[in-house]
Amino acid sequence: MTWLDIKVSDWPIIQECINEGDMDGIICHLHDISQEKLDDMDYEEGCELRDSFAFILQPIPRLNKKELGELHLMDFNSIEFGAFMDLEYFLTKDQNWMDNIFSILPILWRKKTKTDDGWYGDEFEKYNNFSKSRKNYFSDFLWVDVYGGLMDYLDYRDRLYKNYEGMFDVVEQITEEEVVRMTAEERKEVELQRRIQKWGFELLLLKLSQNDPLRMGDAMELPLARAFNILAMMHELKINHE
Repeated sequence: MTWLDIKVSDWPIIQECINEGDMDGIICHLHDISQEKLDDMDYEEGCELRDSFAFILQPIPRLNKKELGELHLMDFNSIEFGAFMDLEYFLTKDQNWMDNIFSILPILWRKKTKTDDGWYGDEFEKYNNFSKSRKNYFSDFLWVDVYGGLMDYLDYRDRLYKNYEGMFDVVEQITEEEVVRMTAEERKEVELQRRIQKWGFELLLLKLSQNDPLRMGDAMELPLARAFNILAMMHELKINHE
């Protein structure tokens, strides 16, 4: 067995077993046998079976797979700002973002529009509630088919934060002892910065909406590259719509 035999639906269980150091758990899951049956195998058979799973300790291949059935890996620059906010939620809300893999995949892989002659065009369908409606679509695809695209997006995300790091100010961790020594004005500023960081993306969305909540829906549909370029310009020129 190799990584090429592992399905997306297998990955959450494999990941949990890897985190717990439970190689037998992986074997039992993939062979659909109980731990008791595995333990009852003769020594040589058990060793041979366990050796066949050494691939788990090897790096996962990053295949350049762009199509999964009728879905296609998006051009990351074209991801809507609202979809990016949802991706950030699923990537950061839990200690291990892989726990949210079935919510992340439907955001990155979408249908493409077709031309009159049946060929796929360059336009992707607009973002919708795919995290629920397509949650089970990816289960039977191979894990290596999605892993490369996921890692490509994480690389893209890292570059995005690096290129626009001035817009994502990180509040320093301040101890209670340091807070006690601050003036009332300094404590007020620290609390303000903490609140700003908490609502960071919502505030960026409000900026894109020119401080008009009624326009936030339109701002959420802006392509990511365009949205960040606009925000960078506003940040550099200190533009703030009243």
